[in-house]
Amino acid sequence: MRSVLSVIILYTFISLAASAAQYPRTDNNTYLSQPVSLYAARSNNAPTVVETYLTPYNNAEARLIAFLDQAQRYCYVASYSLTNPNVVNKLIQLHSRGVDVQIITDRTQAAGRSEQAALAALQVNGISVFAGKSVANALMHCKFCVVDDRYVEDGSWNFTASANREDNILNFIDSRERAAQFLNYWLKIRSDLR
Repeated sequence: MRSVLSVIILYTFISLAASAAQYPRTDNNTYLSQPVSLYAARSNNAPTVVETYLTPYNNAEARLIAFLDQAQRYCYVASYSLTNPNVVNKLIQLHSRGVDVQIITDRTQAAGRSEQAALAALQVNGISVFAGKSVANALMHCKFCVVDDRYVEDGSWNFTASANREDNILNFIDSRERAAQFLNYWLKIRSDLR
């Protein structure tokens, strides 16, 4: 009887230890303190690095600004909402140094006071802004950016002043294949906006 009880206690202890290893403690958020990098095979067998930021645990806004700053030829943004003044200023800087910057946003969101001010600032500085609804007359709900046929940012993070404090995900990817896919999608959305 005693050996059976010992086996049960040992089994319970091992199960708890395995469970704890599988689900890290969340009280100090150490497992969220650094961006996550995932690797997936590309068609040419070279790894594609996906750098993932989890807000509010990571400062995704600073990473997004650095991501945008690498644009040399074009920066095409699709964002359901755009109110973040730091992002707006960076997009204006890009345009002023000769980068083709264009924005797609949702028509309903674009009617908001904060959105109107941000979009007006972009347009006054020569940046094309396209506001509309999806081809099915629904939301333009995307949140992504494609840069120079190479870089893609996507996730749930709207380009808003509050997004860094909310629970959001941003993925930063250096992949020509993914950039081509997102560029084609961006162009399709822009041509189909209603």
